[in-house]
Amino acid sequence: MIKNCQECNKIFAHPTMKICQSCYNKRNQDFAKVKEYLMKNRYATVAEVSQATEVSIERINEFIEEGRLKMRPVDVVLRCAICDKKIESGRLCNECSAQVKEGSKSVKKDEDESKQEIEERITGKIHLYDEIRGRRLK
Repeated sequence: MIKNCQECNKIFAHPTMKICQSCYNKRNQDFAKVKEYLMKNRYATVAEVSQATEVSIERINEFIEEGRLKMRPVDVVLRCAICDKKIESGRLCNECSAQVKEGSKSVKKDEDESKQEIEERITGKIHLYDEIRGRRLK
């Protein structure tokens, strides 16, 4: 699939990635810098990490939201996108994440039941049509 990179707008082909390979490599280099700095300076703020590594604050916050950083800087407060509860990383708290997963399972179950009902109706109509056709042929 051909698309434009979300970061540099360059055209590239990949079925699942949203950024080109060069931007992907740059992000990984930025992440490595941030991770290395945080290993040595566990309680650094986002501003300190950004200044020391020359990685933007926005990029560092993306790493935290993606769950790539396990250590949370002291000046970042993440909140669950659903219930607004404080969280360490990611976008959802454990409770909301479990509810979303459970909801998707019930939706899948409902879809399966609906498909089965439709198949039964279709089979019934075909059977009925065959019976009617059989009567006409007699």
